[in-house]
Amino acid sequence: MVRNFLETEFCFSTRDQISSLYQLIYYGREDPQFFIDPQDLDSILRVHLEPFEFNHPALCQVLESLCGDREESPFYAEVKRTQAEHSQGFLKQKHQAQLEMHHRRELVELWKSLERRNAFLSEENASLREKLFLLDREAP
Repeated sequence: MVRNFLETEFCFSTRDQISSLYQLIYYGREDPQFFIDPQDLDSILRVHLEPFEFNHPALCQVLESLCGDREESPFYAEVKRTQAEHSQGFLKQKHQAQLEMHHRRELVELWKSLERRNAFLSEENASLREKLFLLDREAP
């Protein structure tokens, strides 16, 4: 009877309502059946059920695999792998940004050094021109 009620209820529910119901069933207990974070479950359900029109057997397959296989579930492993790839990508971007910042700092230091060198050489040039001018005036 409960199963018939659920099937009838599912016929008129949206995917999000059904997913919320399952999350309530598994997480709303004192001894939750799921070992994974609810956000991970949401990611798993979105990844595996988005391409289809709502498919109750597919949802059951995902949930049964998560309950039975736990960390060994291919659904869970895929989400964790994807999260690891995103984290690695973020770390690479951060590292690249640090390298670019370091390079910019080096360029600024080089520019300042060249500016100081240019000022020194300009003063030397002016001094040498003055000496040449004086030598030209003294020469007969």
